Amino acid sequence: MEERFAQVLRRLGSRAPGPFHYAELRPDWTGLPIGEKVQSGHAFLDAVRAGQLPGVTDTGEKDGAGRVYHWAGSGAATGDSGQTSGTDSPS
Repeated sequence: MEERFAQVLRRLGSRAPGPFHYAELRPDWTGLPIGEKVQSGHAFLDAVRAGQLPGVTDTGEKDGAGRVYHWAGSGAATGDSGQTSGTDSPS
């Protein structure tokens, strides 16, 4: 996990799976100078594309609030799909 995004991933962990904008996970976003927003947003995109943020994917879409990402849920981040194989039987 990319250490500088550890706080962002903790916030994502408490969210339901689905689309999101990076700025939604940064409470300080509106107070940041534009240069810091651009630099931070680009670093986040690079980390997502490099697979450093498990469970987060770049949708390749943008809207009025910026680039849209997708959160697969906390199970995806830990590698736990929450599914069992069809061969398991209850004990």
